[in-house]
Amino acid sequence: MGMEYRYTAIVLKKYDVGETDRLYVFMTREAGKVTAKGIGVRKPNAKLAGHLETGMLSSIVIMKRRGMGRITSAIAEKIYIPHDISFEVSHSIFQVLLLFDKLVEENDRDEKLFSLLNFFLNTTQMLLEKKKEDRIQIIRLGFVFQFLSHLGGSPEIQRCVLCNKKIVQGEIFISVDHGGVLCAHCQRERVHAQRISSESIKILRLFHANTLESLMKLQLTKEQEKNVQRILEGFISRLTQ
Repeated sequence: MGMEYRYTAIVLKKYDVGETDRLYVFMTREAGKVTAKGIGVRKPNAKLAGHLETGMLSSIVIMKRRGMGRITSAIAEKIYIPHDISFEVSHSIFQVLLLFDKLVEENDRDEKLFSLLNFFLNTTQMLLEKKKEDRIQIIRLGFVFQFLSHLGGSPEIQRCVLCNKKIVQGEIFISVDHGGVLCAHCQRERVHAQRISSESIKILRLFHANTLESLMKLQLTKEQEKNVQRILEGFISRLTQ
C-alpha cells in the first residue's frame, strides 16, 4: 500500500521513457525538487499530459510505494509559457527552468526558492500581458543573480574579496575564482581577474537590492545585458564544477 502526496508544483522539465510513459521533474512548494513518472501520458486519450506541460503551475498528486512515485492526478492552475510567445521569450524562460533543475538538489525543501521561481514566472506573465517583452531578459538576469545569491554562489559586489575594502570608484575587476570583485591594487597580482565596467557593477548592485517587480523599470542596452550575462555565466559555472 502506497502513500499519497499532494504538491503545488512547477514543471521544470519532462522526458519520454518507454513507449507511453514520461518522467517529470517538478519544483514543489512542499518538498523541493521532485521527480515522478506519468504512466501512459503519451497515449492519445491521456488526460494528465495537458496539465503537465513545461512551465505550468499545477496541483499534483503522487502515489509513492518504493522508489520513484507515480503521478495519479494533475490540475493546471497557471500556464506560464503560452504557445503564441516568441522564441526568444520562451527560450529565456526555459533557460531559467533548466538552471533550476541543474542547481537545485532533489528533495531539499526550500519554500523561498519555490516562491522566487514562481514570482519570476508571474512577473514574466505580467510583462507579456503588458506587451513589454523587451523587459523579460532584464528580469531573467535579475532572477539569476538572486537565485545564485540564495544558493550562496553570487559574486561579492560591494567589497574587494581579498583586502575587504569597500569599492566605491576607480578601476574594478572581478574574479570568478575568488568569488567577486577586486580593487585595482589587489588585481595587480591576480592574472585571472577581468575588468568590469562601473555600469555592470551598478546593475549587479541593483539586482541585489531590488525585487524582480522593481527591476521591470530598469532599462539596459543590449551591450549591458551581454556584459552582465557573461559575468553571471562565470559564477554559474563555478557552482557546477
